[in-house]
Amino acid sequence: MKIQKKQFIKITRLILIITAFFSPFGSYFIKNQNTYLIHPSLEIFSSEISDMSSAPSIGYSYRTNITYNLQYNWTFWYGSMATENVEMWFPLIQNHTHPQMSGVGPQQESNLLLNVSNYEDFSLPDYNFDPEDDYNNSYEYFGINLNQYSQDFSYNSSYDITLRELVWDVDSNNIGEYDPIDPLFVNNTGPEDYLNTLDPDLIDLSNEICLGKSTVLAKARAVYDWMIDDNNLVYDIQNVEQSASDFYISRVGDCSEFSNLMVTLLRIQDIPARKVVGLTILDGNLEDGFKPIKNPIKGQSWYYVEKFRYNQEIIELNIPGHAWIEYYIPGYGWIPCDPTWGYGGGDYFNRIDASHITWNVGQNFGGGIDPQLPGTATEMSIVPSLWCNQIDQVAFDLEIRVKVLNSEYYYNSTLWILVAVLIIVSIVSLIIYVTIRSRQKKQLETAY
Repeated sequence: MKIQKKQFIKITRLILIITAFFSPFGSYFIKNQNTYLIHPSLEIFSSEISDMSSAPSIGYSYRTNITYNLQYNWTFWYGSMATENVEMWFPLIQNHTHPQMSGVGPQQESNLLLNVSNYEDFSLPDYNFDPEDDYNNSYEYFGINLNQYSQDFSYNSSYDITLRELVWDVDSNNIGEYDPIDPLFVNNTGPEDYLNTLDPDLIDLSNEICLGKSTVLAKARAVYDWMIDDNNLVYDIQNVEQSASDFYISRVGDCSEFSNLMVTLLRIQDIPARKVVGLTILDGNLEDGFKPIKNPIKGQSWYYVEKFRYNQEIIELNIPGHAWIEYYIPGYGWIPCDPTWGYGGGDYFNRIDASHITWNVGQNFGGGIDPQLPGTATEMSIVPSLWCNQIDQVAFDLEIRVKVLNSEYYYNSTLWILVAVLIIVSIVSLIIYVTIRSRQKKQLETAY
């Protein structure tokens, strides 16, 4: 009987281990070293669970839906004794759709709940809402006159934002043809500020990387793989943004440089590509390092801040601003890749997770904005674009609070069927084993 108990315990443990390994809750029992799990584990018990088969699956698949509340609070003051005009452009967070298939909701769904400022309290205030620039971004513009004796200018907004993690499964046989006269193709394959598609060295590099690759998908994958290889580039935060050409020379850059270079290398191959800028929801801080979040649960929250003072002094900076890229495939739409996060580990080719908040898309923001910027900007996102005569007299506080309102994880119903079959087979095998052992014991007892 003691043998039966020992064998029973061993087999039961084996069944639990096997079941845990194949189960969607597997990473709760077995540690998974990957940052992001195909089947989220621990937090799934306190979150809504949906059948993967109910999610759209043509060309891509859902993994998670996370709904956040984001509160944006900006306070600005000006140190000049003379009254001067200060202009500010605030990008608005809006819906962002990647897939081109019909009947598909946005990958980022934004609902503006609150949007207030005190601009009318200033003399000769100017305001304009621009619903669409050349890249379909939206802005609010404020022009105010103030000096060091004026009250602070404040701008506060609140959003509910649903982010959906999507992974693309692109079939090369289903890729359509580019239209060389389509504005989408023309505007996203040529040179722009910091995107040096006419640089002979970058042309040679792009052609070398894509040598022997005949499809858009193969070329994009080859460029991505080259970007994330730490033998080619080094990640380090930069104080000044570098162009693609300068980054290729220095080989040291951050997410802006990684994005500039990848977009450029793709455009050289006549693949429409563009940079995306926004906020990534991360744990940690800038000093000790930010870390990707793992399966956020309802109620989890983050606080980010930047404090900028006179003479361009930054006394506190803890905002995980980020840049990544999208490239266009006919029949699929704009497909995101994050070469910087790929460089850091994990596969972010043809994938966007539920922590990337898109603020703005595009590169050269000098066109299409009303009123037009006095100059150009290559990135406009979290911190508004600000123009004044004396930048050394500018001071501001920016606070961003993010909180999870709901988390939803998709599971694969086919996998559950396989797990159920495995459990049934294991139980039947255990019963057969115990029965055989019992009969063998009785036979031995009878023999003696």
